[in-house]
Amino acid sequence: MKIKELWKLIDNICPAELAEEWDNSGPQISFEEDELTKVLVALEVTFDVIKEAVSKNANCILTHHPQFFDGNAWITPEYTIGKYTLELVKNRISVYSAHTSFDSLKGGNNDYFGKVLGIESISMPSDEGMYRLGDIKKMKVADLIHYICERLSIDERFVHLVGNPNKEVSRIAWCTGAGFDMSYSAYNDGAECFITGDLKYHDARDAKERGMTIIDIGHFGSEKIFAENMASLLRDAAPDIDIIESEMVEDPFVGGLI
Repeated sequence: MKIKELWKLIDNICPAELAEEWDNSGPQISFEEDELTKVLVALEVTFDVIKEAVSKNANCILTHHPQFFDGNAWITPEYTIGKYTLELVKNRISVYSAHTSFDSLKGGNNDYFGKVLGIESISMPSDEGMYRLGDIKKMKVADLIHYICERLSIDERFVHLVGNPNKEVSRIAWCTGAGFDMSYSAYNDGAECFITGDLKYHDARDAKERGMTIIDIGHFGSEKIFAENMASLLRDAAPDIDIIESEMVEDPFVGGLI
């Protein structure tokens, strides 16, 4: 199979048109006429992931986070993205990113997040395809945080809460990554608690004034499930392709040191 045929296969699983307008899902670096050797599925490109791909003879990296995201992406050695790109090109490694297209996808990040947590009656709101709603056994918010951290192997020191930890909830909503903007719609749809990552200070203040309960489990914490889910979907679609999940799964943040 050529790299360009893999792109078509991925697009059949996760159509690029599902991505948000501001997003950059799709091929990032493409040696499309090269024969595919192996696919390495990772949350994002890092130097460790590139080294892993080289050592495992994978000439394609399939990520969630785009290689090129901001408008100013200079391919020069003094910039991190530039260093990544030069190293990838030197080793003829192609990169495809399934970002918000995979967040919206039925069976993608948000549905899989709910599955991992054992949430029941998961639904996709009709006016917003990104976040999900579902039901869980009634429990205090503090206990819900413990439960989430246990199921997702998250260090509780990374979690931030807006709201009362003793509040009991059973109807929850979530959006993996940075999804706070969808919390207002989720609350209008009956959510008692919203789970996401990357909560900003002023958004937290606004949520508190509105009486909302927001659990921030971190961007990494909410999306590190990507590789296992995407790899599984790709294996189902193409069992003859050699697909491996990256072992380089590391949060850039360091937990509490005191």
